[in-house]
Amino acid sequence: MLTGKDETSIRVIDALNSGEKVKNIPTIFNISLDQSKRLSRFTHLLALGKEYLSEEAYNNLLHLGLRALSIAELFKQSDWIGIEDILSVVDEQTTRNDLKRFKAALYEKRERIEEYQKEVNKTVKSLELKNDIIKKQRDELLKLKAEVDSTAEDFQKFPSDARKFLLEHVGIYDGQFVLIKKIDSIWHRKLKKLNITKYDENYYIHRITDIEHLVEEWHSRKKNRGRTEWCIDVEEKRAANSFYDFSSTPYYRNGQSLVPKNLTEQMKKLENDILQNEQTIFSEQATFNQFVKQSVSTFIEKVEKTDYLSAKDLKKHGELQEKSAKWLYTRGYMVATEVVLPNGRRADVIGINADGQVTIIEVKVSAQDFLSDDKWKEYMAYSDEYYFCLDHDYRLLSSHKNAAGFLIEHKNGIKLIASSKLEHSCAEREQILFTVGRALSKKAIYGY
Repeated sequence: MLTGKDETSIRVIDALNSGEKVKNIPTIFNISLDQSKRLSRFTHLLALGKEYLSEEAYNNLLHLGLRALSIAELFKQSDWIGIEDILSVVDEQTTRNDLKRFKAALYEKRERIEEYQKEVNKTVKSLELKNDIIKKQRDELLKLKAEVDSTAEDFQKFPSDARKFLLEHVGIYDGQFVLIKKIDSIWHRKLKKLNITKYDENYYIHRITDIEHLVEEWHSRKKNRGRTEWCIDVEEKRAANSFYDFSSTPYYRNGQSLVPKNLTEQMKKLENDILQNEQTIFSEQATFNQFVKQSVSTFIEKVEKTDYLSAKDLKKHGELQEKSAKWLYTRGYMVATEVVLPNGRRADVIGINADGQVTIIEVKVSAQDFLSDDKWKEYMAYSDEYYFCLDHDYRLLSSHKNAAGFLIEHKNGIKLIASSKLEHSCAEREQILFTVGRALSKKAIYGY
């Protein structure tokens, strides 16, 4: 038996490397032409592997022998990263079916990586945008703090009791002094008449036009025992007697306090928000990088044990795919699997009957896999009938997909439980016929 590693295989490979033609190999080594072609393809894989693969991967390729033809498609695509990924987990017990599963897992993993990458990018972009906003807020606060610190120094010229009043009632808005806490309403009316304060209805603020004059009036009112502080009980009675609107809050809407502690606390919170966002970004990217580094075997293990990232159970998927193909074949269809459509979508099973009718079947082996498929209508332009093949009946979980046809696993085969209700037809029939024919020809010639 020729394995690609036995003595005859090695002699054939040496002869091919020395320039012997494939057509002469059967006569020289007493093997069939088909065996000669298979060894020739393997020799070509070895030549490519020696040039592009790591030493460890190349040695694993040698140990696989003719089993490596199961992943020849990846060599044709120059997918050296994917080949390295698969060859990193093979051993003497690895079968051709294992290699096919690894290849399917590689494609599945890449699809999941692409989806995961989009989510990570979306999250990171959102967090970076938040950080930009927070940093702008922080810069504005820093600027405001500088203004406040400068203003607080200016207040040093006033007596301590007046300075205390100012720090409690006066703030900054757009670089100007404003009232941030209410004062006695009668006194406030006097200040307005004296043009010491002026209401700006555009910004809902009480601007202070002359801070020195305000302090003078404050001292005068205190000396005459007049009320300066805002008192809710007093103001409530005045409002009741005068019929004007009364607000129970002692603070005005706009303006920044001149007390530095408030600003410092705000900036500290913003710095913490920035740090938390940056840590989340790092965590998201680190988790994604760990996922990317998984080997195909690790990916399959997580699929089988935890349905990691809603991935398919590849083993079950393969079984249902085979049963779906047989189901179509027994109904007079020419059938192929894993066929790439013109729009780049990969059909699990596709068949064409004698009348040229095209049917596509997509296999779903979990409820989450079925629910997460939001691209199924992209197959409509390349088929006359479309079916989901399920391991269980999930139709009640997603009513908007009920127009499709449904097949379900039944005993050792497949059972039709709902015909397709969608009105669509294959728009590129000749192209699909050619694509399926090429896929079948490739399988007949290369075995995959």
